[in-house]
Amino acid sequence: MQRSMKVITATLMACTLWGCSKTEDRVLNVVTHEIEKCRASTERFHEVKLHGDRSYQVLVEACHEPISEVEMANEWRGQVRTGPVVWMAGEDKALRAFVLNNVEWPDLDRALSMADDPKASHGTLSEAEASFAKAQQAFPKNGWVRLQRLENLIHLREKTRSGTEAPETLGEEAQAVLDEIAAWAGEAQKPEVLAGARMLALTYYEDYIRRQEGALEALGSRNPWIEAAIEQAIKDGDTKTVQEYQAELEERLEREPAEREALEVRLHKLKELRCEQASQLSVSGVEDNALREEVTQKKASITCPVPPRAEASAE
Repeated sequence: MQRSMKVITATLMACTLWGCSKTEDRVLNVVTHEIEKCRASTERFHEVKLHGDRSYQVLVEACHEPISEVEMANEWRGQVRTGPVVWMAGEDKALRAFVLNNVEWPDLDRALSMADDPKASHGTLSEAEASFAKAQQAFPKNGWVRLQRLENLIHLREKTRSGTEAPETLGEEAQAVLDEIAAWAGEAQKPEVLAGARMLALTYYEDYIRRQEGALEALGSRNPWIEAAIEQAIKDGDTKTVQEYQAELEERLEREPAEREALEVRLHKLKELRCEQASQLSVSGVEDNALREEVTQKKASITCPVPPRAEASAE
């Protein structure tokens, strides 16, 4: 807190020494008051109260960046920056006072808006990735932004993996960002961020495993119904229906072995990849007790190594 006050005081003194207009000084006073409250927060985000009963969730770490010089849009409106975050203040004519009009981080705001849309298409998620990449570039020291970027790329992978050469994998983009996080976290000594990234990857594999297990369980589940329908059609003397259902049943029985084989192969590969990721998941250096417990439970819930598929499927 004392350090924050020193930075803010230095900014105000700079205006005194090098010259700020009266309007610039008012903008700076309004904004620095809100930045000071943000810097005092112990949470990841701080809710900034804006003029007009609005609010904005600002990343606290960004509030601790140096305050820029005032940039005036016109005689009555100006802004300052703390890192990638823009703080805008201006005069309210009715109140005859300067107020905080807006706070924004354009790239991150855009990325989160697109990524959080439950109906987002792969095109929208691709656009979100471009904005996340810019947000990360603007503030590379923050691990939360990196994790949000990875999570978005994993969702994008889920929408685009069908028909790819190796759909079981995270995909080149998500894997590259995960590798980048691992390297960065090691240098920046951010084990919590790396653990969070590994957990996101494990969630991808486990969701995919459940889908494949469901598909494997459903394979052939319609056959008894078709067989019953054939018996009923025979009793009814409905030759046409009998032939149609027999043809469908024969087709299903013919293709099911290959489908089962493909599902089992993919399921085995997914479990191997999950084990590979779990082997790199660690609580070493993680100080967050909740995360430590989550990681410990996750590792304990996964059986590794995966038994050879031939042994697992042998009868």
